[in-house]
This record gives sequence, structure tokens and C-alpha cells, in this order.
Amino acid sequence: MTPAQQGSVKVVTSPSTTVRKTAAGALSDISPGDTVTIQGTRNADGSFTATAITIVPAGFAPGSRFGTGGAGGAPPSTTTP
Repeated sequence: MTPAQQGSVKVVTSPSTTVRKTAAGALSDISPGDTVTIQGTRNADGSFTATAITIVPAGFAPGSRFGTGGAGGAPPSTTTP
């Protein structure tokens, strides 16, 4: 993993560039079959104690550079609330 870019960077866009944004949510926003990333701590039994859960938007598949867990997070998972 490389360090995060610091400072300004030029970004080139096109008419097909997609922009996604996140908003605060609640556990009730998670539906069976949703793809999520989880940040937290792995427990001895293999479960996770989540400190943050992000619902991955459709089209941002796990394994893509946009659908992977962050540093210290769990790998992308599918959850049933």
C-alpha cells in the first residue's frame, strides 16, 4: 500500500464520469443481499464488532478499487441485518 496523496492533484473528467456520495444512515438502511464494508475489530469467534459500516452502491463491486475495505477494516462482506 502506498501513502495517501497529499496536496493538490489535477483530475480529468469526462461526460461518463460518475460521482457518488455517501450520507449518514441507520442500521435499518441495510437490506439482505446488500454489499457492505465494515471497519472494526475481529472477535475470537470470527465475527466483527463494527465501528463503521458503509453500504457499497450498486455498480461498485467488491474487489474493485472503489468497493474494498479501508485500512484496518474487514474485507467486503454481504450481511443480513
